[in-house]
Amino acid sequence: MHHLKFSLLLLFFSPFLIAQVPYDDCDNARLISNPESYCSGKTEFSLNGATDSGYGPSSCWTGPAADIWFEFKAIATGVNIVVNGRNIGSTLRNPQATLYYGVCGGTIQELDCNADVTNLGVIALFENGLIIGATYYIRVSGINGPSGNFQLCVTNFNPPVIPGQDCPTAAILCDKSAFVVQTLSGSGSQPNEGKGTCLEPFPGSQSEDQSTWLKWTAANNGTLTFDITPLKDGDDIDFALYELSGGIDDCNNRKALRCNATACDGSTGLNLTSTDLEEDFNCDKGEDRYVKFIDMEAGKSYGLLINNFDNSGIGFRISWGGTGEFLGPEPDFIIDPVSGLRCDQDFSVTDASTFSNGTITDYEWHFGLRAIPASSDVKGSHQVKYSSFGEKYISLTVTSNRGCKVTKVKSLNAEPCCEDLEDISISPKVTFPDCNGDAAGQIDVAGLGGNPEYFFKLNNGKFTPRTRFDKLPAGSYEIVIVDTKGCTDSIVVDVEEPDPIVVDAGPDVELELGDSTLLNGSYFLEETGDSIWWSPPNGLRTPLDLETNATAPGTTTYTLHIKSEKGCEASDSLTIRVITNRTIYAPNIILANGQGGPNNFFNLVGRKAVKSIDVLEVYDRWGNKLYQGEDIDPFDQTSGWDGTFNGSAVNPGVYTWIARVRYVDEVVEVKSGDITVVH
Repeated sequence: MHHLKFSLLLLFFSPFLIAQVPYDDCDNARLISNPESYCSGKTEFSLNGATDSGYGPSSCWTGPAADIWFEFKAIATGVNIVVNGRNIGSTLRNPQATLYYGVCGGTIQELDCNADVTNLGVIALFENGLIIGATYYIRVSGINGPSGNFQLCVTNFNPPVIPGQDCPTAAILCDKSAFVVQTLSGSGSQPNEGKGTCLEPFPGSQSEDQSTWLKWTAANNGTLTFDITPLKDGDDIDFALYELSGGIDDCNNRKALRCNATACDGSTGLNLTSTDLEEDFNCDKGEDRYVKFIDMEAGKSYGLLINNFDNSGIGFRISWGGTGEFLGPEPDFIIDPVSGLRCDQDFSVTDASTFSNGTITDYEWHFGLRAIPASSDVKGSHQVKYSSFGEKYISLTVTSNRGCKVTKVKSLNAEPCCEDLEDISISPKVTFPDCNGDAAGQIDVAGLGGNPEYFFKLNNGKFTPRTRFDKLPAGSYEIVIVDTKGCTDSIVVDVEEPDPIVVDAGPDVELELGDSTLLNGSYFLEETGDSIWWSPPNGLRTPLDLETNATAPGTTTYTLHIKSEKGCEASDSLTIRVITNRTIYAPNIILANGQGGPNNFFNLVGRKAVKSIDVLEVYDRWGNKLYQGEDIDPFDQTSGWDGTFNGSAVNPGVYTWIARVRYVDEVVEVKSGDITVVH
């Protein structure tokens, strides 16, 4: 009897796994655990075998939505996503991708979408204002649904001020956090600021194509290194590094310290191992796109001109190293209480930022997922509470009077707050598979009590707002419920399997070729509407009946198939092993007296294996053909040659015969011999 079994403890788990193509839908998205600076292998991910995940094409997509999914938890407010296809040797020709925010199975919102309509083989997504601690999803496909492999790169960062294209409008940096410049376009109002450096290919030529500027002031004496990585693999990124002798606002009095314009592929920058100070055009022996680090001096200002020589319009990722720091405000804040916080409980967040060399002009607070309030642009102190439990993140971005931005992030935990709520529970409805062995079970769930915004997970899966788990094989499943306040409960549900259809085709049989036997099949769980058939039908009199006469044309395995009205199928087989006996008997004398009796005809006689005598010919001793018969029945004693030629009996004597004999398995043999005629 089918039944449900409930328990607060997990008793049994299904030994089966729910098979899916990896990352083929939102629920099974591939987790990017460290999105700060992530880049996969060049051919690590593939769309081969991907299917439509059911969300429909994104706003900018073309063709069917055969896609795979990725997810990351935001650790900063900005993100840059790059999908590299055929431009780096991968096989995805025209990638398209979308960034989403929301919950799989619930509400999901498109934030950015891009498709490679210009045939570059690469696309980039960019979004600012992410909620730190929230989960975001990346969905990748190809234009018109092609297959192929690709590289995915993700940089989750706190964006500085957008850099300008000229030194006077450069972004002023406060600290050495890595970031991305999404695009490069044009060379600004001063298009030749790299004149006199290695960026000028020859005297009088323009030194900038698609450029941007960064500036900073050293906070201490120390070394500086950096890595500039093009977002489009293969782009030629060049740079010139200057000391701004008259201070951060004096772009006229600048001295070039380092320059790199080599055409070698890859990242570029300063490192601790290079000894050269400049690498010019071409890719000469010994050049590696890196030049020697610099020693910064406290209080001195520096400027970095970065140029994309390839004019792709796509930007770069920059990260910093060395012992030197950049001068800027130091954001900080105090959380009270720092521990023991529950959801729906007020707590305070108080600014503790410092800046000894200027003033902080702007504050940008983000208090995290489901915070009340969600954000603020005033210094504070702030009274905040969370309407949900779990790990939370608070970020503070401060802007100095010189326009530089720097961000501080802290995490805290909001514990569950279920005391004043009705106990939470799960109400399940189970649909069993129709057929034994099918992964077609289904569990529908509803939440009761608690705070009515529920999330469920099956066994060790992820929590989702989905209320239906389907395509389940028979087994026991633990379902866990949690609401936004952290109230939780679990049950175990049995998905039971119907009885199988048991088929018996009967025992194997051994026959001589041409013999027949009765196939007498049977099965258990007979129902109205069942379909019955034997295969192959060759040699069967009634292949749609359980009982049928079989004359096998040779050793044959017959399978009895049963299909129920619900579509459940089962089968069983038997083998008829056929012994082949091709013995032919030919009389050696006939009586040619015209009486028409059995002894008055010459024919070949075979066992049941013989189907027909295709041709029988008789010749005299001089080779004259006296008789030819076709399609002669070998079991008819009054068919064949009657010992006459042209209506008259032939003379007594010995005559030669030759025949083509066909057997029931369609094998044809040629037989010959002689026959004596008497009167």
